[in-house]
Amino acid sequence: TETSLIEIGTTKIKISKGVPDRFLGQLVHGYQILKCIGVGDNGAVYIGRQQSMKRLVNIKVVAEKFFENEAKKQIFLKDTIEFAKIQHPHLLTIIESFSDTIVGKNMHILVTEYVEGLPLTKRINNKGKIEANNAVHFIEQACDALQTLHAKNLYHKNIKPSVFLVTKEGKVKLADAGLSKPELKSEYELSTEAIWYEAPERTKGKPA
Repeated sequence: TETSLIEIGTTKIKISKGVPDRFLGQLVHGYQILKCIGVGDNGAVYIGRQQSMKRLVNIKVVAEKFFENEAKKQIFLKDTIEFAKIQHPHLLTIIESFSDTIVGKNMHILVTEYVEGLPLTKRINNKGKIEANNAVHFIEQACDALQTLHAKNLYHKNIKPSVFLVTKEGKVKLADAGLSKPELKSEYELSTEAIWYEAPERTKGKPA
């Protein structure tokens, strides 16, 4: 597979040219889409470059299901705005949220800070079992982030290992801000991964 290397500051991004992606290379709202780093139930996540600030960012192209009706769209947009108001060392900072046209399709984009780290699931797959002292350190940081959200009456809704990013230094960042909710409901969508981490009450249709 042919690859190329992009350097921004001290960060090097290796980009594969072997797998076609209609969004790669596109310039959207001042952000250039460089590399896809993940695809899930909620959409696709890319590494991008913010031209005005000459920095790397994460760009999430949100799945169309979040906008299948106007009510769902408004909930998503409201949640994003509320989440963006919170500044916390263990929450992924939202830079911007907007709709734009990419390759002829109207898409919603969520731009967040770039974190050079791995989702917890990939870290475990790559390095194996987490030592007890490291696990406690990760859990403390994750709980700190969640407690901050709950104090603002925001609930993430889709907590699972893959939404926690871990840097090389062991710092944890909670991602997927677009799935936060201002209130808890007994019925809502769950990804196939998240269902294994759901509160037991939810499986019975009751509020947690």
